[in-house]
Amino acid sequence: MKAKYVIIQHGGEELPIVFAQLLLHKSVAGANKVKAAGFCELLTTGKWITCGASVSLSVNARQQDAEILNRQKTKYIIIQHNGEELPIVFSKRLLPQTVAGANQVNAAGNCALNANAKWITGVSSDSLGLSARPQDAEILNRHL
Repeated sequence: MKAKYVIIQHGGEELPIVFAQLLLHKSVAGANKVKAAGFCELLTTGKWITCGASVSLSVNARQQDAEILNRQKTKYIIIQHNGEELPIVFSKRLLPQTVAGANQVNAAGNCALNANAKWITGVSSDSLGLSARPQDAEILNRHL
């Protein structure tokens, strides 16, 4: 699998966060109540598949997790982690600060999948005062 994910309980809903494999499930989940966690991959059809479990959280993937990932409306941030820029994609119902934790955020905005199942980015993040950058889509496509 290419990426990791967590499903958190937030405001009565289960919301997904998808992120690069170099990050720990536990560090991305933070203090949020975690419902499920595991590994995921975006197929060429634009649909997610999920499997596995999180060792750092001791939580398993569930059968319905792929469906939750597939229906998300997404924002993204690019964080600085051990000298590398890594993406985190999350529900529009979450604030970027909720998923960034203590990490330095270098860019933020909205993202979506195009007809070829490739990430496209745009629209800056007002809440963080950061802009979407031309290289952000490439970072998302490389890691997710």
